[in-house]
Order: sequence, then structure tokens, then C-alpha cells
Amino acid sequence: MIRGDFAHPLIGQEVQLRGPAGNLVEKVGENHRAVFKGLQAGMTYIARSTAFGVTLESQPIQMPPAPGVKLMLVFPRDEAA
Repeated sequence: MIRGDFAHPLIGQEVQLRGPAGNLVEKVGENHRAVFKGLQAGMTYIARSTAFGVTLESQPIQMPPAPGVKLMLVFPRDEAA
């Protein structure tokens, strides 16, 4: 999760993952990722986060049999900076 470009990661930002078991919530860590464990292969999930008055939501993602799906939510850059 970034704001505008890779130089502006949103460490500590909360990310929600909506799936068959409801909403899971994780925060973006120092590695610039929010990691969700225990997701079920074949199930569909949607990632969502709100920052700076903007809500971003991914397209539905169907989990493959092997783990390792990555996606990026990119918030608009700060025009004042």
C-alpha cells in the first residue's frame, strides 16, 4: 500500500480483507505489506482500505491452490507535498 509512488509506503495502515469467513484486518508492516494467513484456496476475497478520505477496493481475487498472491492499493499522491 503506497501513496502516489514507492517512496511513500503507508506503514501502519489498516487493510481489510473481505471473504467467506467475514472481514479480516491486518496492518501494513515495515516490509510494506499486510499479510493475511490461512486463506482458503478457491475462495474469493476483496481487499479494502481507507486513508486520506479515500476508500480503495480491489477487484475480487480468487485464491489459487499455491499461496503468494500480491496486490497493491495505490492512494493518490499528496498534491501539497
